[in-house]
Amino acid sequence: MSTRIIIGLAALILAGCATTGPAVTSNANPDKDFESLKTFNFIQPLSTDRANGARTPISTQLISSMRNELESRGLQQSDSPKLWINFYINAESRMQVRNVPTASSFHHYRRGRYSAWQNYQTVVTQYTQGTLAIDFIYTATNVLAWEGAADGRLRQNLNDFSQEQIDAIVAAVMAEFPTQPPQAETKE
Repeated sequence: MSTRIIIGLAALILAGCATTGPAVTSNANPDKDFESLKTFNFIQPLSTDRANGARTPISTQLISSMRNELESRGLQQSDSPKLWINFYINAESRMQVRNVPTASSFHHYRRGRYSAWQNYQTVVTQYTQGTLAIDFIYTATNVLAWEGAADGRLRQNLNDFSQEQIDAIVAAVMAEFPTQPPQAETKE
C-alpha cells in the first residue's frame, strides 16, 4: 500500500473522530434564583444589529430561536422584563500549522539494501472560527445573571445560516441554562 493511501486513510479516520458541533461553555451567577425569573426581553439595539439600530437577519433568527427556547421553559416576553437578553457574534480567520509525518524510502541497486526514514511535511490550514455568546442580564441591577457561548469552526458565511442551523446552535447553548423545559410524560 502506498504511503499516500495510508496517510489519506489516517486523515479520514481522524476526521471521523472530530466533534461535529460547537464547543459550548456557560457561566451562571450563583446569587441568582432562575426559577423566579419568568419574563424576558431583548436589549435594543442588540449587539448583532447594525450601528444605526437596524435589525439584521441574524438578529431576527437569533430572536426567534431564543424566544422558542425560553417559552418552552415557561418564560414569557414582556415590556417590563426581569431579564435582558443580548447576543454577540464574532468570526475571525485563523491559521493552523502542523508538521505531518511522511515516509521516504531508498533502495540501493548495487547493494540490494532498502531503508526508510521519516520526513515531515508542513501543512497550513486556514479556517474561520466563530463564536456566539448569549448574555442574560438581571434588569433590576444590570448584573450578568448567566452567559453561554458556542465556539467552533464555521463551514459557511455567517449570513448563510438557515433558521434550523441557528435553532440547533441556540439549543446547544441553552442546554446549559439553569432552567430546563419540562419533560413530557411517557406512557408505559
